[in-house]
Amino acid sequence: MNKRIRNIMALILIWVSLPLVPAIDNQSTLIVQYMYDGEEDTKKKIVLTAFGRPAFVTVTVDRNGKVEKNTFEISNEDLSKFWNGFSEIDAVSKSKIVDESVVVDTETHHVFMTMDRTSEGDNSSWYGIVKEEGSEEFLEWLSIIDKK
Repeated sequence: MNKRIRNIMALILIWVSLPLVPAIDNQSTLIVQYMYDGEEDTKKKIVLTAFGRPAFVTVTVDRNGKVEKNTFEISNEDLSKFWNGFSEIDAVSKSKIVDESVVVDTETHHVFMTMDRTSEGDNSSWYGIVKEEGSEEFLEWLSIIDKK
């Protein structure tokens, strides 16, 4: 089993074992994982977690085996702007994977896995934005969580 699949399975296992965290200000509990290896010799993984508030983002960049990791807090305003982008940014909303036979690769796609938990239940989605379809609007939106 490759490392990416193990990482995703670990996140899912953590997710299903979490109790429903009481939402603050009626906000849900969120996890977003982003993966992209489309830059030469660079692999990027970003994990956003919001188990109540504050929310945190961890950016991990592997350049030729040299790993850099940065964790920072994200404001409620930026969290809302980022979360809403899944439905408001065309390049993202149109890339939602609804057909399970679709294959996306982190070398050719910006891949997102989202999970949210509310008192109404759990939801998860996958998105695969083709590298060439990453519009300026998409890149600006991504910069909310992709801080160096």
